[in-house]
Amino acid sequence: MKLIRQSLVWVLLLACCSFALAQELKTEEDFRQLLVEAWGPETPETLEAFLKVREGIQESYLKHEVPIQQWALREASTMPTIGPSIFAVLNIAREVRDLCEEHGLSYRDYQRLTYLVYGRWLRAVREEKPREALLVRVLQELEIGLARRIDNNPPEDERELQKLHTRLASVRHQIEFVQPFAFKDKQAVLEHIDPVTKTWLEQERERIEGLDFRFFDTAPPPRDREE
Repeated sequence: MKLIRQSLVWVLLLACCSFALAQELKTEEDFRQLLVEAWGPETPETLEAFLKVREGIQESYLKHEVPIQQWALREASTMPTIGPSIFAVLNIAREVRDLCEEHGLSYRDYQRLTYLVYGRWLRAVREEKPREALLVRVLQELEIGLARRIDNNPPEDERELQKLHTRLASVRHQIEFVQPFAFKDKQAVLEHIDPVTKTWLEQERERIEGLDFRFFDTAPPPRDREE
């Protein structure tokens, strides 16, 4: 009975988290479209409003940085994401929505600009390779291991087998949405970003660097519900 209650709480928390993060972005396809759009051009007013929102949530992010990063790395992490991680992300999501409304942005604007400014531009102008490159390699190793287990040594218990299939689907989902930020050709990324937008970002680089939320900025969206 205790295990059932824990499972129900886990499902409820994940559902709440998905709802908080994706009221305006309802499906995986919505996020795929944002990746297509996240190259600019963006007006200085929109970029300034975006950074104001980031500054507004920075205190909450720093206060809960560890559980938030655990949530962002949920498939690759060895630590559970239930409890503090979920509640921290829910809190950040609420703050983002309130601040976006205050500064005239939609949540869709915020997510598109996060992909552009942090997922692409900042990772492309830095000397080191995007940290997502290592994350993708780890996830791909997990994918191979799970697929081999299912093919070569599947558990007899149908529920355990279903858990493996679900985990494999989740890992593949995270790979798909992290892969665009694990790029090797930084110059190609920079050339694709709108020139006027790049100029504004370079002028504000120190400020942008101070608002980097690491893996949280490139975390995958909630998966579509299985029918």
